[in-house]
Amino acid sequence: MLILIILAMKNLVKPDELAAKAVDVRQELDLKIGCAFTRFQTSFFHGKYGNFDGNSISYGPCQTPALALCVKRHDEILSFQPKSFWTVQATVDLKNSLSIQVLSDRGRIFEKKIAQNLVENLKKKTEAKIVSLSVSQKSLSRPHGYLSYPRTETSKYSSEFDIDFILSAQKNSNSWGHYAEELLVTGYTRPEGKYCETNIIINFLNLGGKDFGDHPPITPMALANEGDLYATLSSNCQYEKTKIVFEIGSTKFDWSGNKVRKAGFTSVMHWRAMSDDLNVELVDSEVCKVSDVRIKEGQTSPPDYLTESDLLGKMESLGIGTDASMATHINNICVRKYVNVYGNQRLLIPTNLGIVLIHGLEKIDAELSSPTLRSNMEKRISVIADGKETPESILSSELSLYKLKFEGFMKNIEKMDQLFEASFSPVSSTGKPFSKCGICKRLLITIYPILNRHYLHNRYMHLLSTKPVRLHCRNCNETYNLPSNGSIKLFRELKCPLDAFELVLFTTGSKGKGYSICPKCYNHPPFENIPIGMSCNNCPEVSCKFSLPNNSIINCPQENCTGVLVLDFTSAPRYKLNCNACNLVSNFKDTVNEVFLKENICEKCFSKQIEISFIKKENKNDLIGCIVCDDELDALLESRVIKFGRRGKEIKVRKYRGNTAESSKNDIVKQKSKEEKFLEIAENIGGRGGKLVKY
Repeated sequence: MLILIILAMKNLVKPDELAAKAVDVRQELDLKIGCAFTRFQTSFFHGKYGNFDGNSISYGPCQTPALALCVKRHDEILSFQPKSFWTVQATVDLKNSLSIQVLSDRGRIFEKKIAQNLVENLKKKTEAKIVSLSVSQKSLSRPHGYLSYPRTETSKYSSEFDIDFILSAQKNSNSWGHYAEELLVTGYTRPEGKYCETNIIINFLNLGGKDFGDHPPITPMALANEGDLYATLSSNCQYEKTKIVFEIGSTKFDWSGNKVRKAGFTSVMHWRAMSDDLNVELVDSEVCKVSDVRIKEGQTSPPDYLTESDLLGKMESLGIGTDASMATHINNICVRKYVNVYGNQRLLIPTNLGIVLIHGLEKIDAELSSPTLRSNMEKRISVIADGKETPESILSSELSLYKLKFEGFMKNIEKMDQLFEASFSPVSSTGKPFSKCGICKRLLITIYPILNRHYLHNRYMHLLSTKPVRLHCRNCNETYNLPSNGSIKLFRELKCPLDAFELVLFTTGSKGKGYSICPKCYNHPPFENIPIGMSCNNCPEVSCKFSLPNNSIINCPQENCTGVLVLDFTSAPRYKLNCNACNLVSNFKDTVNEVFLKENICEKCFSKQIEISFIKKENKNDLIGCIVCDDELDALLESRVIKFGRRGKEIKVRKYRGNTAESSKNDIVKQKSKEEKFLEIAENIGGRGGKLVKY
């Protein structure tokens, strides 16, 4: 492999500029089209319905037609009407007491009376004559090996691939070491790989392949416990296929069977071994005895759901996506919960959301989910690589086409909404009573001085815990977004002094971040220059005891972070410091009982001082000092950085030893007084002295 890399580096060629421009056009179209449709339908439906399990309702020029293929198969299965049919079978006795079952060439008969009449006539016959006998040599192809990189276009081993080295490493196996050694001595067949998606062999036909030099099939690098490799290095299974046509009366019956001549790779893969169906020699025109004729009933069955490999094949034939992206599109519809993957066959079964989405698009504009629109786009993009069209002209024409589609989609969104309304619950009927709304609470008291159970129930905003997490007030018909990837609790029934909304508490775990939130301020910050998502530890309102001015200690020590370390009082009695901008969390040790912020400012570093009391068994006096300059206070901190991976799991990235603020000593902004410090903080975030924004 190293030789190939060196050889390639010595023979560099200029990139294909036209091909690169075609890729750029495709990326720009996918981004603009996907964003436009996704943002519109997500905002439209998430505001109306509550029981969505996902953050967005996405649209993609490739992923949506792929989803449509899955939904189409689902619709075919549901609409399938089984039909009864009957087949006629006979038992023919051969030499050596061997009997075989033969099937009438009439196949499936959909009228029972016709089948019964045929059987009655055949029961009068006692002999079956062989009118046709053919023997052909067949081969069952060995497996081609899995490709470790699912996006590769390589479909066979390169000529430089060192198979001898791989086999030599396996000679010590108790299970197949002797077979590996035999292959080295007698010789092996160089396998030709066949593309495999998600470790399911698409087919075993030995159709050859191409080596693009990017990645070989998976092979063991050391002695392992799987023997499939040797099957790929073995010869094909050779067998004879015998086809016989019997004639009973005037009706012909067919039979076929196999006889193994060379086991080949099935010596290792026993579960694929073939059995001998015919152990006697038959000749043309030979007459055999008929021992039984009977009718057998069956029913037609619906097609199965598409597998991943089925969908890949359909996408390839319809021109949906490229070789490098098709697997990604399938993964996207699974991740976005439009489709679930079931069983070892990896069947793609669409979810209710995926079904409603495609049916809704079909009601508005069937082309939006049809593969034709995308395949036509791919054809037009390909002419850029051929130099027949400019990127600008293709980009302009495709965007104009999708603009018309998008405008029609927006105008007719109610057609899709009708399907959503029948399948999902409105926000107003979803969730559980959680906290009081700061607006309609006062209205309820004024209009309904005597509250019955119905009105009491409606006084509370309802928490929708599915992503995105939201609070909804049924009286005001207002929805308030909340942060995800954590837990939401009511915060002591305390209220925001600005709007009287009850505060909620967001936490990411006992040792993670925690802070209080006013639902209204979080969605509609009442200060200029503060973006959506303002929590209490970012709020500049001095009159609130949970705000930034009343809980800030010092600038965050993290590099390139503009946030402020604040005291996290929500975690009491396990106090901690965290940054109101980044994910820095600094926990106090378990020996600490309570932490209070003092009015005093450290004369050296200008951070706010804190007072710490210890648990009784420590038998220590309270400490007052600065977390930066006081070594005794510094030793009470256990700091770590917390980042979030997928699904909201905490991942420990870096752990500090003791002191979270040590790295900031040289970067601290000098402060002349407590008042100037808080003014500076407030001004930086548009706070104290800033204008209130009316809402």
